[in-house]
Amino acid sequence: MRQCRICGLDKPLEDFPKVRDCKEGRQSFCKTCKNANHRAWRARNLDRERQRESANEARRRAANPAQHARNALYSRARRLYGMSGEDVMKMLEDQNGKCPICQNAIMWGASHGASRMVIDHCHESGQVRGLLCDQCNKGLGLLKDSPDLLASALTYLAGM
Repeated sequence: MRQCRICGLDKPLEDFPKVRDCKEGRQSFCKTCKNANHRAWRARNLDRERQRESANEARRRAANPAQHARNALYSRARRLYGMSGEDVMKMLEDQNGKCPICQNAIMWGASHGASRMVIDHCHESGQVRGLLCDQCNKGLGLLKDSPDLLASALTYLAGM
């Protein structure tokens, strides 16, 4: 048992955070008080913390933009479509790393001559259809995913 120097309560040693540079190996205040103090400090310094986190995120993104883009795509695939990173990679492999519409190479971030990869899905059912380059996906969206509008556009272009 140990007494917390903040709340004054006697608590078991496990309720105190571990620390290496203390002879007891535990901090002098309990985890509950530590968390409450941290939340209060963060609330008082919210703008400063947001700026620090934003700067850290920008540094990580700049250090490895392809990894950042891949992680963002994986996160979106998991959150919106229930797909794992392996599912996305398998789909990309099945498509030979190319957009099925324009046949351009696709990857996470637009680099090395490849187009930015996006997950195409049906807006009615939510079913994933495949991976497209950003431009082809926008084209389908602008044509409202309508086969009739796409056929009309094809007829128009063929008549030129």
